[in-house]
Amino acid sequence: MVLFSDRANNDLDEILYGMLNWEKITLSSEHISNYVSDIIDICDKLDKTNYHTNSKYQVHKQFGSKV
Repeated sequence: MVLFSDRANNDLDEILYGMLNWEKITLSSEHISNYVSDIIDICDKLDKTNYHTNSKYQVHKQFGSKV
């Protein structure tokens, strides 16, 4: 199970808002929703990955020795 921080949730909201209001190109709301959902799905699989490396940064070590 992957827990999303408030910052991560805010970033996802900002991606959604930014894509909805992008002036260079108009994207469908369905496309944007699928894009953000794909990011969430990939993140939800991170804890099931077989490869983990040692934590390098102190801020990451609070969550364990591997990332």
